[in-house]
Amino acid sequence: MRFRYSSWPQVLTFLAMLAFGPAPFCQTPPSRTGAPASETGGPTENDKEMAVLIERFVLNGSPGPLNLKPEERARMIKTLLEAQQSPNIRRPFLNHYLLALVGYNYEQYRDEFLQQWSDCCADGGGWNNEISGVLIRLYQQNHKELLRPLLAGGRSDEAMQNDMNLGEFYRQQLERNPRDFVAALGTFTPAEQQALCTAAAQSGNGLEAKGESKVIASLKLAGGEVAGRCAAGVQAGVEAFKKRFGFPPPGP
Repeated sequence: MRFRYSSWPQVLTFLAMLAFGPAPFCQTPPSRTGAPASETGGPTENDKEMAVLIERFVLNGSPGPLNLKPEERARMIKTLLEAQQSPNIRRPFLNHYLLALVGYNYEQYRDEFLQQWSDCCADGGGWNNEISGVLIRLYQQNHKELLRPLLAGGRSDEAMQNDMNLGEFYRQQLERNPRDFVAALGTFTPAEQQALCTAAAQSGNGLEAKGESKVIASLKLAGGEVAGRCAAGVQAGVEAFKKRFGFPPPGP
């Protein structure tokens, strides 16, 4: 028996770890001064507002655009900046993520996350679920420049085995945004291009027959050597999936 897999709940899981778990892998735990709120008379109003933001945007978020009203965005930024100044802040990384999510100092925080991602990948990759979850969520806010580094993080077998976000993210992008996917692939070596498409085709539930046909047709329409290599990788991934599980991916 196989379980159907959806990448968004998985991303939410690792975003939730930002709020309640230890520091992300490859990141030095932040220093913290002062006593926790529970030791100084209970949660402050800012603590309560932060809890609401965590519940809304981390625990119960959706993969689409935020669609915040201007006054909602302004209040969210105010809450996050106040929390950031608190000597009791436990997870600066979470604050930075939420600020980037609403577009406040986005480039600064994006570069911070990309540096951490690069450091993790340089160490062998794979153990980066929180950071990959953050980058995927920001990519879903139409920050297309993040696709290339997200692909770069999956070039090793270790990364694809251990990072629970990447493979399914690749598959979804290959199905939904093949042109963007192929454009980003063009910056890698031919061998890496085919390997990434193979990984995308056999991750999660794999590509069902209808999905495979659609992806192959889109890649043929895109044309060029990169798309051709990707199509070959997709076909190899589907065959590997069938051999591994003994049957093709389930239909919708």
